[in-house]
Amino acid sequence: MEKFLDVIRMGVDVSDTMCEGLIHIRNESEKQNYVATLDLLHTLIEGMHAFENEILSNSVLIENSDIDSKSRVFIQSLDVLVRAYEELRYDDIFGLLDKEVVTACEAWNKEVHFRFDTYLKS
Repeated sequence: MEKFLDVIRMGVDVSDTMCEGLIHIRNESEKQNYVATLDLLHTLIEGMHAFENEILSNSVLIENSDIDSKSRVFIQSLDVLVRAYEELRYDDIFGLLDKEVVTACEAWNKEVHFRFDTYLKS
């Protein structure tokens, strides 16, 4: 596992940043500042792609964990959110963030920490 520490750190940082960013987007969406959140959402999606490429593609890092399944649920919720933005369904965005996306992100983040914190503390 030692050779994967930099990748693990990146994965934990991405998962923390995703949750913080999505909470910020949710708060801005509640104020109906949808356009102001587009750049941040784009950055978060790029971060998730990096996580997929570095973590989910590495079977050693995710074996015996629920990271893959939690990631897939989270990615699906992000896809629904992106579609809402693309279709200009602004009325749906806050509800999606509040009830699905942030919840899926928090479950995913918890699993990432559960799996990797031990390696980062040793």
